[in-house]
Amino acid sequence: MMQPIQLGPFTLGATGATMNIAPTLEQFAMPLEFSLYTQRYSPWWIGDLVNWAEGRFGDDAQQALPNESFSCGLIERSRSVAAGVKLSIRRPELSFSHHREVACLSQALQQQALAYAVERNLTSGELRKHAKMLRLQDTMQ
Repeated sequence: MMQPIQLGPFTLGATGATMNIAPTLEQFAMPLEFSLYTQRYSPWWIGDLVNWAEGRFGDDAQQALPNESFSCGLIERSRSVAAGVKLSIRRPELSFSHHREVACLSQALQQQALAYAVERNLTSGELRKHAKMLRLQDTMQ
């Protein structure tokens, strides 16, 4: 099991956060921001790390995965989307789900679709429909 993470006066463990002292508002803000960033960006981190490890260690990379019951689906989805959407194309203002919807498109179409999603403030479901239309157009050419 992973050791708890200490962030200022907070200890973040497997089942919750505890505090060692009564924190100031400033001391509270950093662990909260870290937790929110982790929730939002961890699929990218997981995917990039697994892809790097597989490239470096091949099948032995599986040995580095924790023995705990992490979802194989989450790991595979993260790996697949991170491999399919290059770092230079990713848009931080869009969710991982947005990027998942365009991962099977060419890089040029990914850029186009993600820019369109930002301009139009699309949900990931709306982007899915747009990406499907782009795929269809691309196969017809």
